[in-house]
Amino acid sequence: MLYQKVFTILNLIFLKSFALLLLVCSVSYSQENLDFMGGYPSLMTDGFRKNSFESNPGNFVAKSDWEFSAIYGADFSSSGSNISNDIFLISLSKKMDRHYFYFRYTPAFKKSFIISAGNNITIDSSSASLKTTINYSEKFGLGYSYSFGSNFSLGFSTRYFEEEMKEDVFNFFIGDTSILTTSTSVSQKKFWRTDFGMNYLLSERIRLNLSSKNLFLLNENGNLSNKHFELKLKKGIIFGLESKLSENLALNFNWDVASSFLLGSFYLFEIFGGKVIGGINITHDQTQNPFINVIMPTVSFSSNLYSVSLSYINYLQSRNNRLSDFAEKGIQNIVSNQFADDKLLLSMNFALSFKHEKAVEFLDVEVTNDIFPTLTEEFVNHPFAIGHAKNLTDKTISVKPISFIPGINNEHIYSPTVEIAPNSIGEVKFFTLISDEKNYEKRKIDNAEFLLFTTEPDYEDKTEKPVLINTKNNWDGKVSNLRYFVYRSFDYSLDFATRTMKNYSSAIDSNVYLKKFNSVKVLFSEFVKNMNYFSDPRTSFEYVQFPKETMERKGGDCDDLSVAFASILEIAGIETAFVDFKSDDGISHVNLLINTGLNSSQAELITQNDKKYFLRENQNGEDEIWIPLETTHFVSFESSWNLAAEKFYREAIENFGLQKGKVLITDIY
Repeated sequence: MLYQKVFTILNLIFLKSFALLLLVCSVSYSQENLDFMGGYPSLMTDGFRKNSFESNPGNFVAKSDWEFSAIYGADFSSSGSNISNDIFLISLSKKMDRHYFYFRYTPAFKKSFIISAGNNITIDSSSASLKTTINYSEKFGLGYSYSFGSNFSLGFSTRYFEEEMKEDVFNFFIGDTSILTTSTSVSQKKFWRTDFGMNYLLSERIRLNLSSKNLFLLNENGNLSNKHFELKLKKGIIFGLESKLSENLALNFNWDVASSFLLGSFYLFEIFGGKVIGGINITHDQTQNPFINVIMPTVSFSSNLYSVSLSYINYLQSRNNRLSDFAEKGIQNIVSNQFADDKLLLSMNFALSFKHEKAVEFLDVEVTNDIFPTLTEEFVNHPFAIGHAKNLTDKTISVKPISFIPGINNEHIYSPTVEIAPNSIGEVKFFTLISDEKNYEKRKIDNAEFLLFTTEPDYEDKTEKPVLINTKNNWDGKVSNLRYFVYRSFDYSLDFATRTMKNYSSAIDSNVYLKKFNSVKVLFSEFVKNMNYFSDPRTSFEYVQFPKETMERKGGDCDDLSVAFASILEIAGIETAFVDFKSDDGISHVNLLINTGLNSSQAELITQNDKKYFLRENQNGEDEIWIPLETTHFVSFESSWNLAAEKFYREAIENFGLQKGKVLITDIY
């Protein structure tokens, strides 16, 4: 299978790429994974992107269309005397088919250090001191990813950084008066940092992430005058694992392979028509103490239109780090380092458009059966159309198939829900209900509408197919389905049976054991009076008359006559069955099989010939005598019985028709 081959190739690419990066990348130091957006796992998505480049350089996203995000937060100094507020991040994203674009502006991704030289000089009335100011900032970032399917994507992120170093120097002016001033020497470094990442869905509950760290660094200009204070940007890799333990619980693990890691646990539940996700992240960074040096609780609430998250970053190590440590070691990360303060962050995501990402789509739909309006239960028990649908997501979904045929339905008809595994194809069956309020006098072709729904209020996919709607008298040629015609015109059959049995009550009641048998004789004799045999009025398709039509027209073919007489017997409380004699040319002949109510020991009451009846077991496990009857033979009951018995014994018994499937018996009830 092509899909399986692609799946295998991508699997090898992922594993080999991981091994290669482990070999070529050197040690990384700082915790890159601390994500101000909460670092929520994609397996527990509520429809919004709740991570950024820090934990998702490969830009995997399950969200579609336009999305706007912002983070507003506060920094708390270690003494608690100073709180600064700022907009940390503003982002805009767009997904188009398999392409995803992401832009972010990060005005508060910055850090400054002021180092005093310790020199204070006074000359005459002039004095001056020296200091060095070092500023680090990330200005903005761009990201792109391409999805090769719901289980694999590749992407990259690139970010623009600026480093600035301002150094004070003394200036002496000697004249009538000596003047001491300072001037500032400025050096800058501007560069782009680009990383690549891949995301791979190993199963419905496990996703693997692999990304580089500081893979490509492109300088726009030179370096700082003192390179010791430049960001320590050593190459590394980040390995991520998301595990969905249940529908509500997920774990997230990111590992900076040489030294640092982040571990998060998240729980989802629904309330007030939205989704709440609560979680906690802990991190280890070898540049900070203690071993677990950051705790980050986070909680979010989301609806279809927006999401709000609140996160608190708590550094467990004292923030009273000396500047001498900075001068000695420098920093490796602007936003998360040994000098960073605790932060309270409010993240907001907004859907700028309301286009729903399709979760399932039709691959095909085939109308497998024409519509025969009288065969109502057939379309409740058996599908009239079968489709194939593909799950476009990385989770199992419940698909609700819905159909609507204007010519037979008063409303949309819901078929049984189908579970489809992630990225898999499922068979979808469509059943229908036939309305009694429609007009079925003429055959016509109608457009059937097929819809697929999931949890969304709008359908996921839609298609239309032509379907043939037959007239009420059309029949699919299956003898077993003649029973639906028996059910019609019961009022007319009841009137006929009641009137006839009343007129011949003395003959019927002459023997208490033969009451059913005598009723059959009387009803048949009355039924065949003035009856004639004629073929279907239309030869292009099967046509069956309702019992009332047969009796009013005084004739029909074997189907019509068997249906009409079966209707009379059933309304009189006499069990009947159709006998379908199949021929090699595909043409069937139909007789009736009638329950006399007699047991095997009472056979001599009606015949001495054991070839004229057939024993069938009832629900109590007792044998009952059934007799065949040819409804197209109008001479007499006895001759119709004989004719049908000879045919039944020859074809069903002697020629093993029942065993070979050449003769079928279908009970009407």
